[in-house]
Amino acid sequence: MKTVPAVPAQRPAVARSGAGGFTLFELLAVVALMAAVVAVAATGLRGGGMGAARDAAVALLGSRVAAARQLATARGEPARLLIHADPADPERYLRYVVVVVPDGEGWRAHDGGSFLPGRVIVLPPDGLATSGPGAVRLASDDWSRPSGGVLRSTALRTYASSGGGPAVLGTTLWWVVHFSPNGGALGGDLVVANGRRLDATIPVTVVGEDPDAVAGLALSSYGVPTFLRNRAEF
Repeated sequence: MKTVPAVPAQRPAVARSGAGGFTLFELLAVVALMAAVVAVAATGLRGGGMGAARDAAVALLGSRVAAARQLATARGEPARLLIHADPADPERYLRYVVVVVPDGEGWRAHDGGSFLPGRVIVLPPDGLATSGPGAVRLASDDWSRPSGGVLRSTALRTYASSGGGPAVLGTTLWWVVHFSPNGGALGGDLVVANGRRLDATIPVTVVGEDPDAVAGLALSSYGVPTFLRNRAEF
C-alpha cells in the first residue's frame, strides 16, 4: 500500500511589527485614537461658532499626531509633525501642519499638509509675546496656566535645535514634534487658541484671543495624545 505523507498542521498567523506590519496592540491603539478624534470633532461641531472651529482644530492636530506616530513605527525611522512658524507667510503661520520623513540630511513632506480652521492658531512654545511681528497677546489678557507658568505649546521644538537641515517647503522656520522609530516623543502640550490677524502688514502679527477658551492635546512620552478641552485642564 502506498503511504500518503502527512500534511503538517498550519500554524496560526503571528502579528508582526515594524516595516512588515503592525501588531494588534498598535492597530487597536490607532483605532481608539481615531475614535477619540471623531468624538472631539463631533462635540465641537455641535457647539457652533469659534468653539466649533477650535475643537475641529484640536481634532485635526490629533489625527496628524496619530498619522506621524503611525508612520514612524511602520517605517522604523523617525517622523515629524511640523507646524509653520514663518510670519512672512500669513496664510500658513501658526495654522499649517505637515508630516515629514527623513530625506538625506534633511526632511521632506510626506503629504500635502493641512490647514487649521480660520482664526484658530497653535500657540508657540515660548508663549505669546507682548509686541509683534509674530504671535502676541493683549496686555489686558491673562495667559497663565492654572498649573503654573504661561499657556504655551511645550511639546514643540524649533526645527534647527531638532537637527536642522535644508528647508522644508521653502522655509526652515518650523516648530517640531519629533517621533522616534518606536513612536516615542518628547512629552508636552499642544495648545490651540482663537487668534486674529492684526492688520495687513507682512511679517504678520497674530493676536491671541480669549485665553479661557483654549483647548489642545497633552502628548505623553509614548507619543500618545490626551485631549484637553478647556483652560482648567492645562
